[in-house]
Amino acid sequence: MVTIEQGIQALQDTVKFDLRHPHYNDTVELSEFLYKLVSGKEQEELITHYKMRETDEQKAQRVHLTRTMTKYASQQIMNFFGRVRRSDNRKKTVKHDNEQSLELIQAQEMNFHAGQSLEDYLFATLMSLTFMDPNSFILFERKDERGPQGEIVSTKTYPVMVLSEQTLNHHFEDGNLQWIVVRMNRHDVARIEGYEGEELEHIEREDFYLYAAGFTIELKEMSSMAGIELQPGQEWMVVDSKFSNEKKYYLQTVYNPGTTEIPVHPVGAYFSQENPAIYTSPLEPAHEVFHDLINLKSEFDLTKALHTFLQKIQYAPPCDFENEYGHCQSGYIAGQPCPSCKGTGVEIHKTTQDVILVKWPASKDEWIPLEDVAHYVELPEWLPKWQAEQLEILLKRISLAVFGTEVFTAPSAGARTATEVMIEWEKVYDKLTPFAHKVSELYRAGIRHIAEYLEVREGLTVDHKFPYDFKFETINDLLVMLQAAKDSGASFEVQDEIERRILEKQYANTPEMMRRISAKRKFIPFRGKSVEEIAIILSSRADDDPDKVLYEGFEQIFTEIEAESPDFYLFPYAVQKQIVLDKAEAKAREVRYMNNLAGAMAELNAIPQEEGLDDEIIE
Repeated sequence: MVTIEQGIQALQDTVKFDLRHPHYNDTVELSEFLYKLVSGKEQEELITHYKMRETDEQKAQRVHLTRTMTKYASQQIMNFFGRVRRSDNRKKTVKHDNEQSLELIQAQEMNFHAGQSLEDYLFATLMSLTFMDPNSFILFERKDERGPQGEIVSTKTYPVMVLSEQTLNHHFEDGNLQWIVVRMNRHDVARIEGYEGEELEHIEREDFYLYAAGFTIELKEMSSMAGIELQPGQEWMVVDSKFSNEKKYYLQTVYNPGTTEIPVHPVGAYFSQENPAIYTSPLEPAHEVFHDLINLKSEFDLTKALHTFLQKIQYAPPCDFENEYGHCQSGYIAGQPCPSCKGTGVEIHKTTQDVILVKWPASKDEWIPLEDVAHYVELPEWLPKWQAEQLEILLKRISLAVFGTEVFTAPSAGARTATEVMIEWEKVYDKLTPFAHKVSELYRAGIRHIAEYLEVREGLTVDHKFPYDFKFETINDLLVMLQAAKDSGASFEVQDEIERRILEKQYANTPEMMRRISAKRKFIPFRGKSVEEIAIILSSRADDDPDKVLYEGFEQIFTEIEAESPDFYLFPYAVQKQIVLDKAEAKAREVRYMNNLAGAMAELNAIPQEEGLDDEIIE
């Protein structure tokens, strides 16, 4: 663990000698490239990269006409990462030995940042940073509200995104961050003496921070050392500028933020295959395909704009415009372009409202068929069609590169077997798992920091975990799996689990209904038995057997239970069981059973027939 003295030395050396961690340039270049892919902006160099022989004018035209598809392609991939948030089987536990302390923690967890909960903030922030700046960090900082005597009245934990460009230096040991140096720009206003008296000067200053476990060191840039009284833990640091004779003055402050672990955490979830020392985006396997997509889309847009519009070649009569300066001669009148033909020397068809009038020929020999006057160029339809097909292929390749399956046409049941559907989803799950683990890791860290800043860390228990199976299958997928389970003779437990998942998806937006259904399912008699097996069981049961009565009148019995006990689904299982048993026994006393056909006939004959109706013969 780094000491305060070591931290001060590391921070001062970073500022004095303009130090950077060994992979600083790589991380910044990667973030700039990923920003271009995901946002679709600032792609001029990527668009013209393949066309080195084009003139500057042609490159400018290419950039102007190109409408990139990288944002669309990236968003399709990101949509699947967004599904992690909707995973309904994640484990989240926050407990504390002290109920009041737990309430304080939960209050900040639910209103962590801009009205977002901690979990919602992490999902939204990591979605952005994982794809555009995977080597950035999240800082859990504290803000104290103090009373008139300087006492702390309340403490709030808030997040700060530390981008890779701001991360100047850091040190890891065994994969764990020991310290990190961060640069933050600050807008300052200074009073100076100008020609007309005192003026305000706007200055951009640079402040530097070193974060480590148990302490933070701040270097705050000041205009001078004059008029500032040093407080305990403060001292001055003066740095000679490399670009001028001026000196830079930094007020150094060391303070304890009140946390026993470093409050800065990396957001990266995927190590780069090209440089395993840094994190990368989930899009890395498709970087080359993205380059091809940019190039091909540019060619497609130029084809549409320059080669597939309606083109017409026509004969036109000479312009006969005349004014006070003379008549049109080859497009000019008195040395100036003709206002009618604009210097072309011929009358041309400009809009759909124009009509070209041709002088009536003097003789039959001068007659020209009108269809020979104009010719429309045949459009090269095959070219844009082929390019569009190639674009679709590249989009699929991006999906295959990232997930190993085509998520642009998401895994679905269709004509595939349940096993094939499951395998396709497992490929997606494998890719999403590191991202989900990072969300859980930062959630646990955030709760720990909130508790430490509130000074209630002792007695805290926090857990957050996603399963390896995110259960993104559609209802159709699950129906295919259920049928396959039945056909293969899978156990009742397997089939029941699939049925439960179907119900969860069906009633995802109505949890109250799902609770009702779950409670009812517990009491379905003979679950897991086939129709034949149930028939044998029923034939051997007494007429007043509760399970037999419940099986025959299940829906009616639960309709009565719901009417009499609306809170039935909130009761403990033992209470629910007794209510169902009592209702089944009561129903058994109401039902009359016919033991044989003769008895049935006697019962029917005893029923008075309506006048005018013939007796029915029962065979």
